[in-house]
Amino acid sequence: ETLFDAMQALEAQQARLGATSEQLGSFRAEWSPMYRACLELLLELERPEDAFAVLERSRAQVLLAMLAERETMGWV
Repeated sequence: ETLFDAMQALEAQQARLGATSEQLGSFRAEWSPMYRACLELLLELERPEDAFAVLERSRAQVLLAMLAERETMGWV
């Protein structure tokens, strides 16, 4: 559960950063190994449903970031 708490904290921090898209990208790149570690741990613990949820959560964060960047660049 601690890894899930850490993911929630990082996602909340991302929302509060108010940084440029480059800075947010760097932030995400720095912390993306946490998602992978969580996935690997869940698979080792034979919890594929939870691993899938973490994978989808990670993908959702990337999608939200892309949409936010699109809006700031006026592509909407």
